[in-house]
Amino acid sequence: MGGTFDMQSVHKVTAELRDASGHEYERTQFPNSIGFGQHDFGTFSRTIGFASLAPDERHVVLTVHGPLGEWEVPIELVPLASTGVIEKRDIAAAATVSGVTMRVVGAAFGANETVIEFAAEAPGQIVRGVGAEMQRQRGDLLVLMDDRGQRYEETMSSDTVWQPGSDHARGHALFPAIPPDATALRLVVPSLVVEDPEATLDFDLPVLTRQNLSFGPYPVQLHAIEIVENLLAPPGQQPGHGLRGAIAPSVANADRRFVRAGKIVLDGATHWLGWGWHPEPDTVNFDVPLDRGVTPKHARLTNAIVRIRGPWEIPFARPNS
Repeated sequence: MGGTFDMQSVHKVTAELRDASGHEYERTQFPNSIGFGQHDFGTFSRTIGFASLAPDERHVVLTVHGPLGEWEVPIELVPLASTGVIEKRDIAAAATVSGVTMRVVGAAFGANETVIEFAAEAPGQIVRGVGAEMQRQRGDLLVLMDDRGQRYEETMSSDTVWQPGSDHARGHALFPAIPPDATALRLVVPSLVVEDPEATLDFDLPVLTRQNLSFGPYPVQLHAIEIVENLLAPPGQQPGHGLRGAIAPSVANADRRFVRAGKIVLDGATHWLGWGWHPEPDTVNFDVPLDRGVTPKHARLTNAIVRIRGPWEIPFARPNS
């Protein structure tokens, strides 16, 4: 492909999946994402989910429509047992801590690895990540325990990183192989990250000294928040005009601990908030680009992102082979 390509047009790619009799499989909400350039510059991908195939299905046709043309792709299927792929077994086990329920919903046990599928339910809040928002590491990692007290640490893997368009409340974790005679297991989840859409914090601008306030029920400390003229700009452009500030939790070991804000409302105009590194622990920077001459007088932070401390310990039995 030569010339330019609008990556967003990949969202317009649609597809149907049919079996040999013409039956069309239903689309699922997840996965639903796009990607580009992960393994080769100039490549694009579109991920679409469908309902599970019938166990005896051996031939399906994928029909693709969109800006890249019309395609009909026949796909020959082989029995799962003949591929070496680990079969996932359904699990129904749960534990509830601080009003949040963690479930083990599936597991696959292989000769070299173990995969556990989990789901989280946080009524009235939005799950943003199990252990971490994007990639679990160090203290965020999940742990498996067997009935002999053996501990199996989660293996960090790019396969378990949250992908755009995926469900934050569901995921899977990769562990070393579990001995076949370990039949009673327990998944330990250290924490959960949620978004509280009801939490707000109002204050006047500028903020020139540190202030200890409450973001809804979450104690926070505002650092300096003021208009600046040196926001990062693309090469060849002048530094930008906008608001710059920082915020941190003011209580170190709360069961529900503030992480960052999701949005800020400036004189009635809502802006999504990104976040950046700050030299002080647990503190995040944020910048809000504004039009030249705009100097807001009032701010409201909303959609608090919060880490809920566990652990959730979910016992379950290893399914019979």
